[in-house]
Amino acid sequence: MLLLADAGRVATAQRELADLGARGFTDLPRDITWLVSMALLAETAALLGDRAAAGVLYELLEPYAERCVVFGYGLACWGSVSRHLGLLATTLSRWEQAAGHFETALRVNRGLGGRPWVARAQHDYAAMLLARAAPGDREKALDLVAGALDSAHELGMTRLVEKALALKLRAQGFGGDVTASIDAVASLVQKDRPDLRAHAAPDGTVTILLTDVVDAGERPTRQMLETHNRIVRAQIRAHAGFEVKSRGDGFMVVFGSARRALHCAIGLQRDLAAYSAQHPETPLRVRVGLHAGEASGGADESFDRAVTLAARIAGQAKGGEILVSSLLKELTESGGDIRFGPRREIELTGLTGAYGVHPVAWSEVSE
Repeated sequence: MLLLADAGRVATAQRELADLGARGFTDLPRDITWLVSMALLAETAALLGDRAAAGVLYELLEPYAERCVVFGYGLACWGSVSRHLGLLATTLSRWEQAAGHFETALRVNRGLGGRPWVARAQHDYAAMLLARAAPGDREKALDLVAGALDSAHELGMTRLVEKALALKLRAQGFGGDVTASIDAVASLVQKDRPDLRAHAAPDGTVTILLTDVVDAGERPTRQMLETHNRIVRAQIRAHAGFEVKSRGDGFMVVFGSARRALHCAIGLQRDLAAYSAQHPETPLRVRVGLHAGEASGGADESFDRAVTLAARIAGQAKGGEILVSSLLKELTESGGDIRFGPRREIELTGLTGAYGVHPVAWSEVSE
């Protein structure tokens, strides 16, 4: 039934769910398979948006919130029952209950070491937050979905990669200054505080490049994400960059040369444009932001600020665009081979004052 719903055979799945729920799902035997059956029915009801079934299933499952869904005598585990309760509460628009269940699911699944179920809970929690749309929900949702995307890609969870990437792109489409995977990567770097002095220029500075996907067509796939990551890493190698951190589709890279960093960004956009021209049904469009600052040797507020500024600049870029700070423009324009667009004055979330940024006319740069 769940497979039918996931495959788009909604009418058939809805009919079978209604048949099983005709007597409040009481016909299902209370044996070793009961909790597994309830979990599958919960996912089906949530996927179909069936509020009537969700209400009944919620009452049946709620006493088992602290348990896990286990097949047979430990043959397999589907993680915390609370994830399924979170799905049902979301279907019923019981937002606070849903959030509480997803928090429990994340705690329990992490305690189990169940990375696939942590990733699923992150995705489902993010979807709930976007549906609720309270202040701060979108930002938290994007952080959660970035984690889900990262784990799903690493674990080979193809379907979840596609769902997480689609959810992330939909969230970005809601508007506003949302940096998504870029912000997630920047936050991880600021938390870890890696020593990047070995990758700095002789004057101790590094150029920071941040990028993520903003368009992957109507049905993004795991193969598209792998293509994107392969293209990004090929350009990093070609321009002697250092990959500081990646998460899902987001990358932070540093360079000891501002010009090499900018040419890496240009090569990246050029390669992705060529890919999109060959695959018009599944285009890949990314945004790139660059800024320069002092390399971090540990606890360094100036580097944190440089990372934040680079992330905010990248977040202002459109798909297929490279945006650089005024400082980076000054460092690279003397060569005369790169043309910059008119200066834009923008205010960046979390930073005071207006900042000048410049788009790069990358399609006009000779190869």
